[in-house]
Amino acid sequence: MKKRWIRGLVCGTSCVALAGCAGARSSMRFDHLEYPVSMSPYLVDGAGESRSPRELEVVGKVRYEETAWGMVYSAVRLTGEHDVSQPINQQVRAAGGDGVVGLTVVSDYCTLNYVPILPVLPFWPGCTDVSVTGKVVRIKPSAAPTSPAPTMRKTVATSSAGPGEAR
Repeated sequence: MKKRWIRGLVCGTSCVALAGCAGARSSMRFDHLEYPVSMSPYLVDGAGESRSPRELEVVGKVRYEETAWGMVYSAVRLTGEHDVSQPINQQVRAAGGDGVVGLTVVSDYCTLNYVPILPVLPFWPGCTDVSVTGKVVRIKPSAAPTSPAPTMRKTVATSSAGPGEAR
């Protein structure tokens, strides 16, 4: 009786541990971007200067989603590389932006991986949902002064008269 209980516990624990083995691997590339992209809130402009969030205006959002597929516990890739440059370029262009800040890449299990028992099988396909998001920004135009700034001139009275002479 005790052996049967231990055997059932080991088998059940193994099944639960292996139930989440399905998944996928994929690569993302950003090789052909036409605009600067940053994972921070700062943007480096075309002149190589870092622009702070105060100098940027949010004009839109970037969003790209893809599902990667794999088999044999994600050892076999069924999905190749993704070059996300084209979708990002199109979205920045459409929003009239100068670049992207706050770029995030999130990878998460897809629903298919939660089917009971089947992900334990090596031929069961697994998947991973990947999303890329960010803020499309435009560099605010520099505020040019409309009139020259007032200057403070100190007026000093001078006299060429010597001591005792009339001034």
